[in-house]
Amino acid sequence: MFKIENKGKAQIKSRNRIKVFNFILQNGPVSRTELEKQLGISAPSISRIVEMLKNEKYVKEIGKEDTSVGRKPIKLVVNKDARYIVGISITKTSIYLSITNLGSDIIYNNRKPLCEIETGMDLLIDINNYIEDSLKITDITKDMILGIGVASRGVIDYTTGTILRCYFNDYKEPINNIEVKKFLKNLYSCDVIVDNNINVDLFGDFFLTNNTMDNSKKNYLYVYMGEGVGGSVICNNEIVRGNNNIGGRIGHMIVEPEGKTCNCGQKGHLEAYVSKSAIKQQYTNATKEKDVDIVEICHKANKGDEICTDIIDNVLEKLSIAIANIQLIISPHTIILAGEIFDHYEKALEILNNKINDYIFDKKLNEVNWIIKPKKDIMFAYSATALIMDKMFNIE
Repeated sequence: MFKIENKGKAQIKSRNRIKVFNFILQNGPVSRTELEKQLGISAPSISRIVEMLKNEKYVKEIGKEDTSVGRKPIKLVVNKDARYIVGISITKTSIYLSITNLGSDIIYNNRKPLCEIETGMDLLIDINNYIEDSLKITDITKDMILGIGVASRGVIDYTTGTILRCYFNDYKEPINNIEVKKFLKNLYSCDVIVDNNINVDLFGDFFLTNNTMDNSKKNYLYVYMGEGVGGSVICNNEIVRGNNNIGGRIGHMIVEPEGKTCNCGQKGHLEAYVSKSAIKQQYTNATKEKDVDIVEICHKANKGDEICTDIIDNVLEKLSIAIANIQLIISPHTIILAGEIFDHYEKALEILNNKINDYIFDKKLNEVNWIIKPKKDIMFAYSATALIMDKMFNIE
């Protein structure tokens, strides 16, 4: 229904179909006359497209009843529950799943722990079982699934929808070449898109209608500090994937040549200094105490604990080096920061901003819009549904 044809009249017709659907979705209820005027599409074409959308149950008519002042005009609205989108998030220990309708409203949202994952097929079977169970709970059939978006940690080949390398649970060796897209397309016969989870979250904020970002702007940087350090860049309104789809991985920027060894085996990478495990290790080295969490370190720093303050100061120092270098290259309009330090350490953004100002050659580079994204607002599975909405309905 919404596939863009390659050329000629078929391409024009397919683009017009999407234009009409999008306009109804964003502005409904609307009349056929309004569609004709606003979109510059002829009345016969509007009628033909509307009938197709009605037959597929994507839109429905309202306002037919008679009243004391005459017949109400027939208007069109999107039937948001005509189709659904499944969003999947794959973390180190869990699978998160969201089902949304065509209005990006969440119909179902849940999480389940990963089973013992020893092979790629183990993961794929686990994902499929979770989708099937969720469809049964929501009484949604496979033919009502418009697409499946997948957000995963690890190194992703966006073109083929393959997880090239990823660690799960407590396994020290990664699992390689998990063909997620191929597997799910064979089972569900719908569009499947697989991308890195940080790319997905940034794109979800950029695309979804309830976002806090100004998508008239062009350049964004997103830094996520968790078990690892994730990064994503939107430049000229497009996610930067680069050669081999691994662009934007700021966790592996060198911030101290010949410094600490990163999980990847190389030395001096940002992740070796600012990941959760790195911060905890710094605290243990300084105090001999174990099993402390980042939130506790932040709270102690807020109260003036010198050890915790020095640890966080060192984290922000290394992060400022990485961000200052990125600002020089892309000059982002907005920088989004996520991680427990920004949730719980009161001075984090102020200190980071000051350190960046000390590094950059022109302070205009640091005139950016800063957004702290709280942990509670990070929903990778929900953001993954935006990948499908964009592919199906964005004709720009």
